[in-house]
This record gives sequence, C-alpha cells and structure tokens, in this order.
Amino acid sequence: MWRQFGLLCALLGATASADSNNDWHMTPVKIIQARVQGDPPVWHPEVNLWLSKYGDTTEAAYVNNLDTVNMASVEGALMYVQAEGINVNEQSVKCQRKNNMQYVVFYEMTIVQPTYSIKYYENHTPPEYGDFVAMDGAKCTNAGADLPKSCKVYYGLDGTMDIGPNVGCNPQGSDPRAPYPDNYWCSFPNSCAQKYRAEKTAECRAQYNGGLCPMGVADMSNDISIHYLKQQNLYLKIISIVLETCVVPTTPLMILDRLVMPSCYPAFGCYGIIIQWILAL
Repeated sequence: MWRQFGLLCALLGATASADSNNDWHMTPVKIIQARVQGDPPVWHPEVNLWLSKYGDTTEAAYVNNLDTVNMASVEGALMYVQAEGINVNEQSVKCQRKNNMQYVVFYEMTIVQPTYSIKYYENHTPPEYGDFVAMDGAKCTNAGADLPKSCKVYYGLDGTMDIGPNVGCNPQGSDPRAPYPDNYWCSFPNSCAQKYRAEKTAECRAQYNGGLCPMGVADMSNDISIHYLKQQNLYLKIISIVLETCVVPTTPLMILDRLVMPSCYPAFGCYGIIIQWILAL
C-alpha cells in the first residue's frame, strides 16, 4: 500500500519551453513531498492555508513553514522515521524519538528551477534537480567548518559559480533498518540560506533571494532563481515507533492489532520495524 502511495511522490521530470524570443526556461511542474516534523501545521482561514505554528503574523507563519528546509519522497520520509527515529545510537535521551518527531506532513508544490542550475547539474540524478543540501535552523548545514559548495553556488559565494537557489534531490540508499528502495531526500532553499533564521536580516534576505513565492502569488516568470509554491497539504500523526530497545521482546508483539516481529541489528539494538499511523486531517 505504502509503495503504491509512494509512487505519487515520484520526482517529476520537468520539461523545457520557449517563448517567442526562444528564451529557454523550465515549465512549472507539481511535486508531492513529505516532511517529518515535531509540530502539526495550523489552519489559517484568512488565507485558506495550513501554515507553521511559529510566527506572530500570517506572513511570518507562511515563511517559517518552508524557510530553507529538507523534505523527501514518501519513501524517503518513512525511511528517515524508521531508520533514524529509532536508532538508539543517535538518541541523546534513550527511548525518545529523534527531534521529537510526531508528524509526517505532505505538501503539494509547484516548482521551477533556474536555467543555470539545470545546466550546471545536467548530469545529476534525478534530472533537472540540484544536489541535496542538508538544512537545519533555516540554514545550510556546514560540511565541517564551512558551507558545502552546493550551498555556496546558490549565490556565488566565495568565488563559486552563481546558479541561483535550486531544489536539490538525491537518491538515498536502502537501509537495512528501513528498506525503502528508490527514495529521495530533497532541499528547498529560501532567502539568506547561509545564515540561521535568527541571523537573517531584511537586507540579507533581499540580497540573497530565495525560492519561496510570496504568499498567494505564483510568479514563475523569473528563471534567475528557483520558485516554489506550497498549494495544499495534509498530515499524519506518528502513533508509535516501537522501541524494543527499551524492553527487548523475545516473541512477536501485538500492537494496535498488528503483529510486530522483533528484528535485531548489532549496531542499533533490537526493535520491531513498524510505524503506526492515523489520519489527522
């Protein structure tokens, strides 16, 4: 079932188009993405959108919702929850979910990539996407002591080529703790992606523009930078990540009327590979 549903999240290849002046640019395409997060989206009836719980204004909640974030295909989100959410070696507090993950939020989005980005990554897999960049706190995550080159090229920082902010997606290998083949992790840079959210000034955001379209405006005409528009979403609540590392079972368990077979991996401990879901919206 999940595999069939996951096919909806196949990364759509974009097509090229040309206007009367033969100016090549990417045709807008719709994609389905999933994001694992600790808070549910909040309905804002004044704009008919599900937005972030963070922000004093509707505009701030809209920006905070997708301000330089990582997402994934459905399979990629499930792999992250199952592999890293229950990996006891990665937990600062044992038997707690990583980053207090509670929800998987699904986004329907429209994207257009910068023309220079498509050329720069012409041999990339999947086609027409840039390189995946890890992001945390509304900022590109450092690779060691410095930003990764794939982040610097958003703006041409430190003498790199300026190709514009682009949606990056890379295939992730199947993990023995969570076997979801053909899954992808993706990155969506917004403005001033080289700085944390608290450090972003209006001047920085204006100088280093990002990809999120203004709320209610789907302007895809400028191919200098990537544009992405969140159109609608739904979310699922993670009911149970079964942590038998706390109480290691020797026999199958019945949890919410489902049979859980205990599995063991020496590096990670023993746990039942199952995630329970309920439709929250």
